[in-house]
Amino acid sequence: MGEYLTAIGWLEEKNGSDRERNKQVTMFSPDRSTLPQNCKTGRVAVLIMFLVGLFCSLPTSNAVIAGEILSSDEIVKGLVPITGESELKKRSVDLSIEFKVNSSTLTEDAKRQLESLATALKSLQLSKARFSINGHTDASGSAKANQLLSQRRAKAVADYLVEAKNIPANRLDIIGLGETRLKNPLIPNSKENRRVEVINLNPELSGGKIEIKRKSGYEAIN
Repeated sequence: MGEYLTAIGWLEEKNGSDRERNKQVTMFSPDRSTLPQNCKTGRVAVLIMFLVGLFCSLPTSNAVIAGEILSSDEIVKGLVPITGESELKKRSVDLSIEFKVNSSTLTEDAKRQLESLATALKSLQLSKARFSINGHTDASGSAKANQLLSQRRAKAVADYLVEAKNIPANRLDIIGLGETRLKNPLIPNSKENRRVEVINLNPELSGGKIEIKRKSGYEAIN
């Protein structure tokens, strides 16, 4: 009888140990329902950052998709003041002007875009205004190197407009901004950060203001 009770006690002890081990295994299970709350929060934060980056990368009315060539009419619409806005408010457009890697040499696609820009600057609406040609880079490389590169690229654009398209040099200023004003800061090395911005410095001298009609909550430029 004593030996029987001893055997029962040993089985109960063994079963208790097995249950404890099973409990420990469950605590470290990769099952999602048992993951700590801060891990779940981290995944949500990553998802939110991805969605924000996707939203910020969408083009706006004065922006262009990297590689897209704007027509002269589109450039004029981006640079001419809008009816109802202050005449002192500067208007600008971003142009996707491509260069050879780490150089200020214009590609053939860049020259095609500058053809449209030159036509726009000679238009009746913009022929009396002055413009700032601002060069921008992505964040690859050092900040100093990027600033110098953006300056050379802005100068290359201005030189082409003056020498090849007969735009008066006194109508153009050049500025190299390097990586200081990234268009897509969430993706610093994105191609869309490598661009040339054209700013109308004298909107009060521009003729033929653009009217905007509001229809169904959207703004459509005539």
